[in-house]
Amino acid sequence: MEIDWNGLQKISEIEKKSKMVDEIVAGCEPGDPIYLSDCIVRGGADGAIVLMSLAEQEEFAKSEMLTPMMWRLLVIRDEWDNVPNPGDIVYKVTMKPLKKGSGNATKAISSGARNLAKMDGSYSEQFETRRPYIVDEKGCILCSFTDAGYFLHTRGMHSKSNRPMTTQKSPSAEPVYAPDGKMHLVHYYLYKEITAEAYEKLPNRPISKKPKKGYANEVE
Repeated sequence: MEIDWNGLQKISEIEKKSKMVDEIVAGCEPGDPIYLSDCIVRGGADGAIVLMSLAEQEEFAKSEMLTPMMWRLLVIRDEWDNVPNPGDIVYKVTMKPLKKGSGNATKAISSGARNLAKMDGSYSEQFETRRPYIVDEKGCILCSFTDAGYFLHTRGMHSKSNRPMTTQKSPSAEPVYAPDGKMHLVHYYLYKEITAEAYEKLPNRPISKKPKKGYANEVE
């Protein structure tokens, strides 16, 4: 479902605008949610009102054990520029606190220790929390409002304009150590939001047997 942004903009009173948005969000089907990419790239007060309403709806669904709205994202590539096969796993990656100890004994983890972890392949285990998503037969993942927003805001491309939704340049200017122990450029434009109608028209993604860059025990 798409928001009538022109109609929303004509409403000057914030209270009336918020009420209208809440009614639209409440009327969405779980499998046909509001088009999130437009809310993110639009920004401003109108975009913020919609995003806030979606966040509140997600919390309400959790508290009442209702079926939440879910968003489908097409996985264009992974961070090492491989096209994921159906059944592959992609991750929502968040950083753990870069500190060790507790109370007065808390110390920041040095950049040297983090660099060493990157070189010996233990960085992810030590410093990251990973939530897995399985790529389906059409090359998509299904995720919540919070995680869809994360993927689109940090690694997304707008499916209408085909423009990046993140300020990151892709690929990275400098290579980094990948899980295979080699240096590779990092790619950031990884996901596109797919509407329910567009998803039905997607063909099944063929399975590639080409060795993948960046992964341990794989030959380039």
